[in-house]
Amino acid sequence: MAKYKIYYHKDFIKAYKKISDEERKITDEVIVKLSNDENLEPKYKDHQLKGVLKDFRECHIKSNLVINLSKT
Repeated sequence: MAKYKIYYHKDFIKAYKKISDEERKITDEVIVKLSNDENLEPKYKDHQLKGVLKDFRECHIKSNLVINLSKT
């Protein structure tokens, strides 16, 4: 069972529908790892944001595909 519950923003759902099957598969794998609080591979560049968004993290699936998240 996942440690965290995932809530999807409507903008994410729209963008998710537009990406390729390969990108969806990778995105799904990353989301499962995030929901289980597992470490991501360095290639995903998981990092804490700064300033106003300091409560959020960001990871890069591909150069044009980024996930922003908050573990609360």
